[in-house]
Amino acid sequence: MDLAGDLLLVGSKRTTVGNDRDGALVHLTAQPAGEFVGGANNDQLYAVAKSATATLAVGIARSFRGARDADQAFLLVIDGTTLTPSLHFPAADVGVQPRAVDALDGGFAIAGRFDGGTEGYLERVSNTAVPLATMRFAFPQAGDVRVRQLRTVGDVLVVVGDRTVGSQLSAFIAGFDAQTLAVRFANVASHASLDVSLSDVAQVGTLVVAVGAVGNDGLIAQFDAATGNLVTTFAVPQTTLSSVVGPATALVAGSSGASLVAARLTSTGLAGSAFSNLSNTSNISPLPMLRVDGGAVLFGLSSDAGVARIDLNDAMEAACAGAVTGSAFTRTFQLDAGVQVAPVTLTVTPVTLQSAAVPNLTRTNVPLTTSAACWP
Repeated sequence: MDLAGDLLLVGSKRTTVGNDRDGALVHLTAQPAGEFVGGANNDQLYAVAKSATATLAVGIARSFRGARDADQAFLLVIDGTTLTPSLHFPAADVGVQPRAVDALDGGFAIAGRFDGGTEGYLERVSNTAVPLATMRFAFPQAGDVRVRQLRTVGDVLVVVGDRTVGSQLSAFIAGFDAQTLAVRFANVASHASLDVSLSDVAQVGTLVVAVGAVGNDGLIAQFDAATGNLVTTFAVPQTTLSSVVGPATALVAGSSGASLVAARLTSTGLAGSAFSNLSNTSNISPLPMLRVDGGAVLFGLSSDAGVARIDLNDAMEAACAGAVTGSAFTRTFQLDAGVQVAPVTLTVTPVTLQSAAVPNLTRTNVPLTTSAACWP
């Protein structure tokens, strides 16, 4: 997230106690700074967004639930160095797991898993994280629902993700009214024999462009932004895609073999750069690519568990020590991805979420060490 030149990453860091984690905030300024936030158990942050007046990070909390067993939504309003945390949860002991957040008029929209993934959910909150409206949505066939991303497109909240029915993974894209949360459209993308997933979505001109994977190849699906009707799908051979940004020419990021790739979307394929020995392997909240004036900023994971930042120009090239770093990357679209996209009827049920303050939030400053590097 770009906060007026301060790039903010959120995530989690495993602690020294079992598999417990703390949420992580990383400010990438001239003097980078990190901070862990949470409690005694497993608390994680997955996504962050900025509205006109506020910044909100979301994730899950397991340290502050008392006698309850289910995950609670962990919301963190960020104002400079001031953090205002809160918990959202239903009256019943049912899990709420935010995975994505985006700004909208008067606040934010949050999307994620409900009741262990039997359903998805969507919530509107104010700029101070007060719950305004919530609903859960279910598919006709029971399955494990995983929300991957949420984007505000005009007056529509577009949600993408995937769901497992039996042993087959299929993707979904759904649009909801930004105020009422009523369903505007919903589609499922599937393949006869391969798993299909969608991990990110962005508005590009009059289109909504979603990216993901079909088997071991990348998937690009383009939909009409107003109606949700499918325009076209492409497969990208031997490259899986995790991020897409608009609003002009689409920029995408993903993985090809042992390399992290960043590219522009052209009329016939992808053109950009590949950076070896970097990855973006998280299937919950991959490290993002951010669009900035004159290009983009790409993030990846290095083999020593560090985070790499690569500044890209408009041609998706990076410079290091006065020369171009990385290697040229191109892929030609496979026009028939073998993916079938069909409308689906979602069952929507209103939900009332309670809000509670977080007692005894622990904040731990973490020194960060930076070093220059050129990626082959």
